[in-house]
Amino acid sequence: MKPVNTYLKSAKSSVLHILIVEDDKSVGSMLLEMLNTQYICEHVTDIASFRNRFNSFRPDIVLLDLNLPDGSGLDLCREIRKGAIHNDAVIIVMTGDSGEKTVNSAYEAGATDYIRKPFFPTELLAKIKILSENVLSKQNLKQLYDELKLFNKKLYKLTSIINSNINELTKTDIITSIEDVINILDCPYCEIVLFSQQANNLFQINRSPRINFLSFKKLVKLKPPIKDSQENLITFKVKEPNYTVHVYIYKILFNSRKSGVVSLQSTHPLPQQTVDMMALYLDFINLKGADIDIKNRLQNEIDKERKEIHKVRSIQVSLLPDFKEIPGYSIASTFIPMDEISGDFFDAFYISKDVYQIVVCDVCGHGMASSYIGSAIRSIIRSVSSQLAEPARITDTLNRVLIQTSRDIYYFATMFLWQIDFTSNSITYVSTGHPTAFFYKSKSKKIIELGQTGPLIGLFDDAVFEQETIAFDADDTLIVYTDGLIEAPSPIKKELYGTDRLKKQFEHAIKHTKPIDILHSVLGSVYSFMDYSAVDDDVTVICMKKSDAGTNGDDDSSAT
Repeated sequence: MKPVNTYLKSAKSSVLHILIVEDDKSVGSMLLEMLNTQYICEHVTDIASFRNRFNSFRPDIVLLDLNLPDGSGLDLCREIRKGAIHNDAVIIVMTGDSGEKTVNSAYEAGATDYIRKPFFPTELLAKIKILSENVLSKQNLKQLYDELKLFNKKLYKLTSIINSNINELTKTDIITSIEDVINILDCPYCEIVLFSQQANNLFQINRSPRINFLSFKKLVKLKPPIKDSQENLITFKVKEPNYTVHVYIYKILFNSRKSGVVSLQSTHPLPQQTVDMMALYLDFINLKGADIDIKNRLQNEIDKERKEIHKVRSIQVSLLPDFKEIPGYSIASTFIPMDEISGDFFDAFYISKDVYQIVVCDVCGHGMASSYIGSAIRSIIRSVSSQLAEPARITDTLNRVLIQTSRDIYYFATMFLWQIDFTSNSITYVSTGHPTAFFYKSKSKKIIELGQTGPLIGLFDDAVFEQETIAFDADDTLIVYTDGLIEAPSPIKKELYGTDRLKKQFEHAIKHTKPIDILHSVLGSVYSFMDYSAVDDDVTVICMKKSDAGTNGDDDSSAT
C-alpha cells in the first residue's frame, strides 16, 4: 500500500470571500473595485446589514470600519469572536485614529490587523494578500486533517474486517467478505465473479441505480483480453451517452492462480486510497486462500492418517489376550491409551502345558513409533519364550536384540513379566525398571512389594536380569500396572497419585472377591483424584487372583 501522504493532496485554492463594513459608500465602492478582480466581495454600510449577511456569505476576511451609524465596530468585532459560527474570520480594522489606545483596543476586541485611513491601496492589497495566504494555508491544513482522519477511519475498519475474517475456513466466505470492504469505500458499484466452467456472478452492489454500470459479461465483450490478462489491476473508461464509466478490474488469486475478478465502477475516478485499499484486501484474500488450501490438504492427510491409526488401534485391541483359559485364576485387565495407539501393551500365552506367561510392558513415549517398538517387543517375546523358558533368560535375550536393532533410536522400555506354574502353584517374575507391583498374601493378610530385578530393557549391553519366585496360594492377589496409573495428576493440588495411594487403595479393595471389582475400585480412586479429567499417559493395569483349591477362576477379564 502506498504511503499515507500520497492520498492527502493539497486543497485546491479557492476564491476568498471579503465582506466590507463601511458607512461611506464612496469608500465602499472604491474597495469593491480594488478587490473584485481577485476576491468575491460584498459591501454593507451598517451593523444590521452585516448581521443579515454574515452567516450566509461566510466571509473569510472582514474589512471593518470602527465608526458605524448604528454602533461601534469594536463591539461588532467582539460579537464576531464570541459567536458560535464562523468566529475565526480575519478581521482588518479600518480607522482614522492610529493612536496606541485605539490600536490596543482593536486587538483586545479580537481584530487580526488594522489599517489607517486614508489608506494606500498598495498597503491594503499587500495586507490582504498576506492574510489571504494565511487563510488558505489554514483551510488546506483543515482539509488535510479531515482527509487524514477519514483515511485512518477507513483503514481501521479495513483492519477490523481482516481480523474478523482471519479464521474463515472456506474460500466462498472469505470472498463474500469483500462486500464489507465495499461498504467503507467510495465506490458506487462492485461485482464479484468467480471462474469455473463459466463466469459465476457471486454478488453485485449498485449504490447508483440510475447509472447503467456494465456487468463483467458485457465488459468481456467490449474488451475480451481482460478475462485472461495477467495484470493484477486493469483500469479503463467506457463512454456512455451521458457519462463516462471508470472501470477497475482486480484479479482474485488463490495460490497465485486466477480464480475470479472484482469489478469496481464509478462515473468519476476513484480516490487512490480506495483503489489501494481494495488491492490490499485482495492481497489478504490471496494469502488466506493459500492458507485455506494448505489447511484442506493437511486435513485430508490427517484424515488418512487417522484411518490408518484406527486400523492399528483395532489390531492392538484384537491382540489383547483372552483370560478365560486360565484354570484356577481370575484375571481382570484395563488398557487406556493416551492417544489412539499406545506404547503400553500386555500379552499372555502358554509357553508349555503347565506354564502360562503374562507380560506388561511400557515403551517410552507415545504414538505410532512407541506402538511399533511395543509390537516388536511382543513379537520377540513370543518367538523366544518357549525355547528359553525362564523369565530372566527371555528378558536378557530381548534386551540384546533391542540394543542391536534399536541402538540409534534410543527407545527403551520397562517390563513386568511373570509365569504361572500350575504344578507348583507359584509365579516367577522379572521386573525391569518397572513400577513396584503389589502382591497380597492371603494367609498373612499383608501386601508385599515386588520391586525391580533389573534395569530398563534396551539401554545397557551388560545389564543383568534376575528372577524371583513366590508361592501363589488361594485368594492371593497380584496387581501390576504401568506408570501412567501412579503418575496421574491432581488438577487441584498439583501432585501425582503416587505409589503410596495406590498401595492403600489396593489394600482397601482386597475385600472384594473378584479382581474386576478390585480393578474398578482402584481406577475409581485414581479418576476421582484426577477430578475425572483425561489421562495424560498410557495406562495398563492387570489384577490376578488365585481361586480356592479345586475350582476354576471366573471370567473377570475386561479391556478398555
